[in-house]
Amino acid sequence: MKEISSLNMTAGQVESERGAGWVYWWLFVSPLITVPWMAFNLASLRYSVPASDYVWAALWPALAHGVLLFGLRSRYLYARRHAQQALLLVVLRAGSTALFLGLSEGGEGGICLWVIVNGLLWLWGSRWGQGQVKRGECWLMHWRLDDAELPRSWAATGAHKAATRRRRFLEVEPPRPWAATGAVDARAAFSRAQGLAQSGRRVEAAADFLVAFRAGSPDLRRRAVEELEKLGEVETF
Repeated sequence: MKEISSLNMTAGQVESERGAGWVYWWLFVSPLITVPWMAFNLASLRYSVPASDYVWAALWPALAHGVLLFGLRSRYLYARRHAQQALLLVVLRAGSTALFLGLSEGGEGGICLWVIVNGLLWLWGSRWGQGQVKRGECWLMHWRLDDAELPRSWAATGAHKAATRRRRFLEVEPPRPWAATGAVDARAAFSRAQGLAQSGRRVEAAADFLVAFRAGSPDLRRRAVEELEKLGEVETF
């Protein structure tokens, strides 16, 4: 079902979903706006003000993340979910700011702790989200159980690449009839290839693995392909 639905994806949908990572890029660069803004607000406060004043002075810069709301207008669920994830990260960052600065009333201890915690949230959240988009994944879609088509078909995951290489190799080298004597020879070639590979003789090992693939049983053919992939020789045949 995943492959059939992916064929129905338009170029616009693929482009929009691939570009969903812009929300995390904004989270990454937004401190260039929010931190100076917050510093100005805190510096303008007078001494002995209520703790709530420190909280509001620190939270007003969060309005700069309002641009993420544009991501909620996307026609595609995948892009909307990533915009929602980014907003959740903003809430976490704003919550840590309110907690540490509010409890310490703007003291140095609270600011230092805020720098550490908020800095980790900033770096981890941005990279985490960008990595999910690259893999065609989305944590929020899994959590909301609307993940039937994850990972997205346009994402080039390592498993997808390996499966594609194996499929192409089998198309180039179709199964051939094999007899009992051929099976014995194929097993001997496979065992010999394993020893050659362990001793670092990659070229000779690849040649014997190929013999095992051509003349071996279906199970031996599969194992030979796996060994050839380890040697990085699959795409050369």
